[in-house]
Amino acid sequence: MLLTAVISLGLLSLVHGQCALKTVAFTAALSHSQTVDNNQVVVYDNTITNHGLGYDNKTGIFTAPAEGFFLFHLHLLKTKNQEAWLELFHNDDLIVSAYAQNSTQFDAAGNSVILWVMAGDRVDIRAHRLSGLFGKPDELYTTFSGHYVGAKS
Repeated sequence: MLLTAVISLGLLSLVHGQCALKTVAFTAALSHSQTVDNNQVVVYDNTITNHGLGYDNKTGIFTAPAEGFFLFHLHLLKTKNQEAWLELFHNDDLIVSAYAQNSTQFDAAGNSVILWVMAGDRVDIRAHRLSGLFGKPDELYTTFSGHYVGAKS
């Protein structure tokens, strides 16, 4: 018999009297402004949380260490006089987008999605076209986050 209870961002599994705590959660941010080219993966260099070690801040890619339902969030703040159009990909499939139009002001956008992923699947954020993204070490507006929310019942 398998009894599963979600506690905070962790999964507590009781199997044949054994207990294993497994947490998969990450948040990464841009610590500097950058312009990202069409179809380029956004590399969020400031890793705030990386339980389960699924996020790689050298490539910008989250690789699922376990299968299950995951909730992903992307948030952006565009630079002045540029637009920003980002897309979340699961493996190479486009899932959701976030867009902030070109204007003389800063503008923000975001999106969230729950996905079923298999161990080893990749999730990343890519620019749809040339996108100006704002970031500073002490102003982290442009972020990518994800966490495990549960297994299929």
